[in-house]
Amino acid sequence: MIKMYIASEIILESTSSRVHSRRGFLRVAAGLAGATLLAGCGGGGGAAETVTPLPVTPVNAPPIVGNSLSAEAVKLNLALNLEYLGAQFYAYASKGAGLSANLLTGIGPQGAVIGGRQVAFVDPRVSEHASELAADKLANVISLRTQLGTSVAAQPAFDFSASVTSAFSTAAQAAGVVAKGATFDAFSSDENFLIGAFLLQNSVAATYRMMSSDVVTPASLQTVTANLADAIYHGGSIRTMLATMAVDKAAIALSMTSICAYLAKLDGSNSGDQSLEHAAGGSTNIIDTDGTPIPFMRDQNQVLQALFLTPIPALGGGFLPNGTNGLS
Repeated sequence: MIKMYIASEIILESTSSRVHSRRGFLRVAAGLAGATLLAGCGGGGGAAETVTPLPVTPVNAPPIVGNSLSAEAVKLNLALNLEYLGAQFYAYASKGAGLSANLLTGIGPQGAVIGGRQVAFVDPRVSEHASELAADKLANVISLRTQLGTSVAAQPAFDFSASVTSAFSTAAQAAGVVAKGATFDAFSSDENFLIGAFLLQNSVAATYRMMSSDVVTPASLQTVTANLADAIYHGGSIRTMLATMAVDKAAIALSMTSICAYLAKLDGSNSGDQSLEHAAGGSTNIIDTDGTPIPFMRDQNQVLQALFLTPIPALGGGFLPNGTNGLS
């Protein structure tokens, strides 16, 4: 049985106290060694938590043909691609507009955002959290761009649309959230926004955990650990909001279980992602019963396959129809 008290306490704090406490936590976390965060922050769960890493070769690059960027720059650009994705999703959801043009330039073909619009939130807590997510992801984009300097990747194209064959609809159909041939609009309601956020956010903390054991320069490690702490906080908040909704609507917990199984198939691990299967009984699978966090990592191939919505290495697809930038 998994307890939910940690994330619940975060959500139930007052707005000013919660934001102050979270930012204080992130400041402290940014100063910790990556190995400490790797050991001390949970994310995976369930009986089969061991993920066998795949070879970390950029799937968007020609094999071993004169890579022009350092290995560390490639890792930071992978994080930047993820932060671009999250920042644009939350920016459109919270205010109906994306990132400033001056934050999108860099190596590779700059892409546009397909779809995306402001959500007419009903619950002020979800609206507030969407705005905070947008602000934090924007800050992460800026910090990574600063860290990368001349090696910074341009924003690739993202698909947030709601057609039958769009990324969100394809994932929702495959996971059984909607029927085959139906659409899924992540911007149509509080619930759909949180499900969309869960689908996108689920790989971020796992990726940063993997990176925290790989980056070597102190500045890069500080950036990665700070962003890891941010990803863990927001991932837990999203899961707790969904768990709260699932108490009155069991279909949400079933949808999360299906999405987790789908993502595990895409990344080839067939394990790792936590569901909300027992949310109606008071559990959100956030931390195990003896208080030991469970590390969960995705390597570069795994996270890209999850976002490309394909179980095999590819050059693009899904949420990144034209692939990534800055990974070679």
